[in-house]
Order: sequence, then C-alpha cells, then structure tokens
Amino acid sequence: MKNKKKKNAVKGLVINSNKSPHRKTGKKKYIEYDYEELYSQSMEDWDEYFVEQLLQTGKVRCIYATKEIYAGDQLEIEIYPEFTRKQAEALRVNPVNRKQQQENQKKLNNRNSRKKFWRLCEHNFHNGDFWITLTYAKEPEGIEEAVGNMQKFIKNVNGKRRRRGLPNAKYLYVTEEVSEDGEVVRVHHHLFMDSMMDMDTVMKTWKHGSRNKCRRIEKDEDGINGAASYTTKEKADTKRKKYKKRWNGSKNLEKPPEKKHHQTKEKDIRRMVRNREYIEQYVKNARLRGGKKRYDGYTYSHSSVYFNDFNARFYIRIRMRREGDDDYVPH
Repeated sequence: MKNKKKKNAVKGLVINSNKSPHRKTGKKKYIEYDYEELYSQSMEDWDEYFVEQLLQTGKVRCIYATKEIYAGDQLEIEIYPEFTRKQAEALRVNPVNRKQQQENQKKLNNRNSRKKFWRLCEHNFHNGDFWITLTYAKEPEGIEEAVGNMQKFIKNVNGKRRRRGLPNAKYLYVTEEVSEDGEVVRVHHHLFMDSMMDMDTVMKTWKHGSRNKCRRIEKDEDGINGAASYTTKEKADTKRKKYKKRWNGSKNLEKPPEKKHHQTKEKDIRRMVRNREYIEQYVKNARLRGGKKRYDGYTYSHSSVYFNDFNARFYIRIRMRREGDDDYVPH
C-alpha cells in the first residue's frame, strides 16, 4: 500500500511539474538560435497553389515557439520553429554565440540590432520626448572622438538636471557618418532623450555645432517606428565595414518585457500560412489557459509570413497596438 501511495505521489509530481523524473536537469531541450536571420522569402505575393504545395512538403509538424515582446504600446508576436541540438546540426542551424552577440551589441550591423534599438526606443520614450540631431562645425577626427563628445554632452546635461533636482536622463543615440542612401556625410548624432528638462537648455549644452534640430516625438499606429527607422537606416549599414555606426544608451533604460510559450497549435499555423486574414482572427480570439483573452486590449496592426527554403519551415511575425496609457504590465 505504501509503495502504491509513493508511486501515485511521484506520478502527481510529474503531472504538476510537467517534467519527467528520469530527465536530466540543467539542460535545455531546444537550442537558442538567431531565428530572425533565417528568414529567406516573404510569402506575401505567392499564389494559393504554391502555398498549398509548401504546406504539403514543408515541415509544419514540428515544435513552434511563440515569443511576445511588449515594447511600450506595441506588441510584437513572433512564431518560429525550435530545434534540438541534433536537429540543428542536421539543418546547419547555428546556436547563439554569446561572445559574438556581445561584440555586436553596440553596432547597428544587422536586423536584430536595429530591432533591439527600436524596441528600446518604443518602450522608454513617449509623446513629447525629444528626437534630436546634433552636428559639427569642425569635423571630429573619427567616430571614437565623436562618441567621446556625446559622452561629455550627456555628462553636462545630467549635471544641469541634478542641479534642478531631476534624475539622470534616459537617452539612446546613434553616431554615424553615412546617410540614409549609404553615402558618406559628416559625422553626426541622432539622439532620443526624455523631456524632463526643457528643450532650450538641452540644445544649448551642445557646443560643437549650431545646425542642430530638435523635434517632439509624436507616435502613430506604429509607435515611434518612423523616427527609429530613420535613425538606424538599413542602407547605411551596408557601409559599416568602412564607415562605422554605433549606438549607445543610458543605464536607466528599461528592457521591454518578453514572454515565450508553445501554445500556438499546428492547425492554427497552417491556417495562418494559407489565409493571412486568419492571423487577425487568431490573435483577436486567442485565449490563455484560464479562458481570458491573451491579447485583450490590443488591436491587430499587420503581419508577415516567411519561408525558409533550406529548413522548409515557416516564420510568422505579427504586430499589435495597445489602446490606452503606457503603464500596462503584461499578464
């Protein structure tokens, strides 16, 4: 009888923890990889027959993860396949290299860097905050000197804020020497900063040039996306090997909350691939296990479906927008 109770107790523990008593702990079943770099083809213009053929030959039947990134009033939903280490080796999917990731953290040299910059902007800056361009009358000798000038500028701004009883500024800036068309231009800075100190005092603190510009942030349905996209212009990044571009941010920036789950079903992924209109319907009606709407308070904005012709998997990206104030804490 004791053995039976002991067996039932173990069985109950397994059900509640969702772990096998024989599975080794401390090891992740699925690797972490740069799934965004594996997007190879957008499916927006593909005809229905071709999509249907892909669904029959592609690998929909696998483990898909759903990541939710809450950046300000914007919500990004990314649905992507996950692989065990053995599967990754067979498909030549490289696990995340933490050292390389840290080295690239301050360089706007890939899609992930630009998205991280945008998310930090979206989460930390609001309507009425400053979007500033700072220029030079005398060209600095290089990007390192320019970054040093910005650091001194920020230090002086914070000194003035402290004397007014204000906390250190929240800021995020890009230093670059290429235009949005990829052409070489004079070194300049694009800066996002909170507006707790008045605009005039901030602008007068910059001593290296007078042809500067300060605008107030005005978010639209895509949030701060327009300003952030201009600041991190993708075309300019193609010249980064010769002409550097770097971004820096204050230590008091808040990181957008992220959640990840595996509750998006295979049948729903198939319907999303077949019918783009179903994506909006899906996020509108998706439920948590307790029955509450998963994305309650959010409105669908747009979505994209991608296909990787090497690993034959689908990748889905969805953008939603929250209506209301900015004090929301994700469930």
